[in-house]
This record gives sequence, structure tokens and C-alpha cells, in this order.
Amino acid sequence: MSNASNDSSLISAIDSPTFNIYTYAGLAIFVLGTFGNFCNIIIFIHRRSFLKLVGSWLLLASFFASEFFLLVALFPRVIFSFSAVDPLVLSIIWCKLRYFLGPLSGSTSLVLSYLSTR
Repeated sequence: MSNASNDSSLISAIDSPTFNIYTYAGLAIFVLGTFGNFCNIIIFIHRRSFLKLVGSWLLLASFFASEFFLLVALFPRVIFSFSAVDPLVLSIIWCKLRYFLGPLSGSTSLVLSYLSTR
């Protein structure tokens, strides 16, 4: 029985710093990523010379997909870290869509970035 209590204390000792790192690093990634994506979107939309190139259109779509990824995959986890209310538990549809749209938008962002270099 003491082995089980040692395991649970080890798990809680590992889980606490990991939770704190996820909370603050996730928030920093979300804020900086959102700021960067919006800056890139604004620059690519307002510069007429960028809109003439196909690669620019692909990069613009990549920025939108990256922002969608941040909103779908990372933002609910950041909310859960700070408020202890999991938005995925509140809505079964949101929970199912997150596990489909998260990897889809992340993969789309990477593929569009790759295609813009070709």
C-alpha cells in the first residue's frame, strides 16, 4: 500500500510544476502568437505588392490557420489553467470539434507555409 502512496505523491510532485509551466507558457504563447498573427495579417492585407504574389496569399492563409489553431487548441487549456473550469466539459460538441479542428488547423498552417516557399 505504501508503494501506491509513493506513486501518487510522485505524480503530484511532477504534476504541480508542469501545470504551472503549462499555465504561464501557454498564456505567453497564446498572447504573443495572437499578436504576431494579427500583425502579419494586417501587413499582408494592407501592402498591395504582397497581394500580387501567390506565396503571399498562401502565407496569409497560413496566418489565419495558425490563429485558428491558437483559438481552438490552446485557448481552452489556458482558460482551464487559470479558472479551473474546463470549457470542453461544458459542451460535448466543442470537445469533439476541438480534437478534430485543432490538428487540422495546425497541419493546414504548416502545409500552407511549406507551399508558400515553392
